[in-house]
Amino acid sequence: MPSVALFALSAVFASAHDWLVKAGLLFVLYLYANISMNFFFDERMMQIIPISIYLGSKAWFYYVWLFHIHPFVGPVTTATFLACSCTLW
Repeated sequence: MPSVALFALSAVFASAHDWLVKAGLLFVLYLYANISMNFFFDERMMQIIPISIYLGSKAWFYYVWLFHIHPFVGPVTTATFLACSCTLW
């Protein structure tokens, strides 16, 4: 569910529609997410989902840096990045 919601959210923002149409789509997305979360999951899920989104974003963050950005920057920059980002854990 969170990955589908994040994909839909980014698709709305990336669309070329007018801001009023985007606002309507975001409202529909909010209603869909709220109703489906309350219907399918209990109250514990509302506490677990932000953590899973954070950890998924963090894993993607490191993947992009290590496999796509690291070849273009020096090892000192990568070491500095990893040292500074360790404080976020």
